[in-house]
Amino acid sequence: MLRTSAGAGTLLTCIALVVVPLGLGALLGIGVRRLRGRRLEGALTAIACVALPAAAVFAAGVRYPIVGPWDSAVEAALFGVGVAWGGHGRWRMESASSCSRASSR
Repeated sequence: MLRTSAGAGTLLTCIALVVVPLGLGALLGIGVRRLRGRRLEGALTAIACVALPAAAVFAAGVRYPIVGPWDSAVEAALFGVGVAWGGHGRWRMESASSCSRASSR
């Protein structure tokens, strides 16, 4: 069994509370991007990608209260940002490698 101090356990919990909603949202965004066949673009699309999943997660947090509404709102916003980030797709490594190939010529 892994033994950690109370401070390390708290730190790991804090990291998980940020990384998990961003990661799950990014996975959903990647799925939407693949279904559409292209990356998501535009301001209205970005607003929809953040607002709709965030509203759904917040509503689930209010309906099944595990944490308070403020915590639910923060997690919902992180999830929505993850969806927009994953759906945009500009962060993929292949675009970075193509830029480095073009700049090395």
